[in-house]
Amino acid sequence: MKKMQSLVSVLLAVMMLCSLSFSLAEETSATAQGFGGDVTVTVQVEDGKIVSVTAEGPSETQGVGSNAIDQLPQAIVDAQSVAVDAVGGATVTSTALLEAAKEALLAAGLDEESITKPVEKEAVSTDLIELTADVVVVGAGGAGMSAALEAQNHGASVIVIEKMGAIGGNTLVAGSALNAAQPAKQATQTMPADRIATVESFLVLEPQCELMKVWQNEVRDELEAYKNTGATYLFDSAAFHKLQTYVGGDYVGDPELIDMLCDKAIEGVYWLEELGATWKNEIVSVYGSTWTRGHNPTMDLGTAGASFVYPQRNAYEANGGVIYTGYRANKLIVENGEVVGVSGETTDGAPFLMHANKGVILATGGFSANVELREEYNEQWPTLEGLKTTNPASSTGDGILMAREIDANLVGMGWIQLIPYTHNAATASIDGGIYVDKEGKRFIPEDERRDVIAAATIDHNDGWFYWLVDDKTITDELNGITIYGQVIKEYANGVDVFYGETLADIATQAGLDPEVLQATVDEYNASVLSGVDPVGRKNMPQTIDRGPYLMYIDEIMVHHTMGGVQIDDNCHVYDVNGKVIPGLYACGEVTGGIHGSNRLGGNAIADAVVFGRIAGTSAATR
Repeated sequence: MKKMQSLVSVLLAVMMLCSLSFSLAEETSATAQGFGGDVTVTVQVEDGKIVSVTAEGPSETQGVGSNAIDQLPQAIVDAQSVAVDAVGGATVTSTALLEAAKEALLAAGLDEESITKPVEKEAVSTDLIELTADVVVVGAGGAGMSAALEAQNHGASVIVIEKMGAIGGNTLVAGSALNAAQPAKQATQTMPADRIATVESFLVLEPQCELMKVWQNEVRDELEAYKNTGATYLFDSAAFHKLQTYVGGDYVGDPELIDMLCDKAIEGVYWLEELGATWKNEIVSVYGSTWTRGHNPTMDLGTAGASFVYPQRNAYEANGGVIYTGYRANKLIVENGEVVGVSGETTDGAPFLMHANKGVILATGGFSANVELREEYNEQWPTLEGLKTTNPASSTGDGILMAREIDANLVGMGWIQLIPYTHNAATASIDGGIYVDKEGKRFIPEDERRDVIAAATIDHNDGWFYWLVDDKTITDELNGITIYGQVIKEYANGVDVFYGETLADIATQAGLDPEVLQATVDEYNASVLSGVDPVGRKNMPQTIDRGPYLMYIDEIMVHHTMGGVQIDDNCHVYDVNGKVIPGLYACGEVTGGIHGSNRLGGNAIADAVVFGRIAGTSAATR
């Protein structure tokens, strides 16, 4: 019995010591503003040591900011310091997390010198990394991964290099849909009769080229057949998509590239579907698209943009393909007038040289994040200084600069698209929402061109407006999740994102007059029912009348650069003398000449997939 009592006493003592030890761990939290919302970090400190770090950032973009949320906490514990490297491609989220961690650790009693001490890094070899493949793809966004997979599918060996720490690029953070005419699916949706007049308005325009005349004749025949059947479904065709793209870009776009884009767009939809992408049932009209032909992906892969890049990545890697992240290219290698490779440095400072037996494909994106370059070429706006960009920090025009160094021809560089935007956006579809100004009134047709909306926003509303939707968007369209993977009920912050059961509640939160906002919504709902909108909107598929409601602030940002290297319809790059540069191909936003002076919303994803596939095929079969 005494032995049993002694054993019990020992066990109790051990439990008390464990309890005491646990209680000594100080747990403290702090919050900082991330890319999409608050990033909260909780730390535990014991005996002057960082025991654990956890982070939450529900509004950070999946596959981008979420990488920092996943990786940095353990890195801080391992280093016993917040002086760890940011996660590539997630600089804003990383900075917020590290700032919050520092604040929490200081509050827990640690001193600044100890928690900010430099982290010792392993010595990195400066030996040249040298690899060879048939095709080298520079950039692992939607265009690059489409090119890599198609090159691989055509029997080529492929190397993909990506300067950021993760793949996806601008495609991954895209909130838009993929534009493609798909009459069979669009036939399940009705179209107001007055939209026939919109189609007819394109048929009376003076043709600006021979292809435009061809497209007009095709649409004229298609529309006549449509009207003869007495149809009421949503009219569309590849030819009408071409007309809208050409006219919507003020006749500046290359007609042959537009012809290819719109013909092949639906093939891109089917191709992604075969690779694992899934689509929502409704075809939507995305912001600035001017027509309802957007294919909206489900959120199965994390974000809307993930469906335009992860399916290709998954198939490419399943076939043995390798992606080298943290490899920044800075020079195209030219021998005897032919591009035969690319060189650069890794993020660790190691030099690399990638040899290409058949060709190099530039898929490096645009230059929206390169302030100097956009100021150098801007012809469209009074100034772009001080404007943020919707794009990730990777959009610095690296491919354009490398191509310019070897005398590649650049076209359309002065056309730079601005849009009102927020990283707190719930949807890219305009179907269920309206724009209201700081007085709670509508000021522009929501289905206008992007450049028109941007100019009106700057002139009328100091560069910002409110975007209002109801539960038909929140639940029916989005199933409670934003296009960036955020839970809508949780991400409203009362500062620039407002959520409430009634319009009066939303208005009060935002500092608007509830009666004015209610009158604005009532007038819009009446327009939906009558089909006539005093503001001039044509596409009004649904009313705004079912709570709860969501409203957030959009501000003007640099969104897309329409200019870049000149290509033909096989993605060969031209030099300044109009000749093809052997061995060099390009696809995606690094190219110019497709969208003209204004890109239609939803056309960029189509561009990346269509011309990515073409570039991969052209390089592999050279």
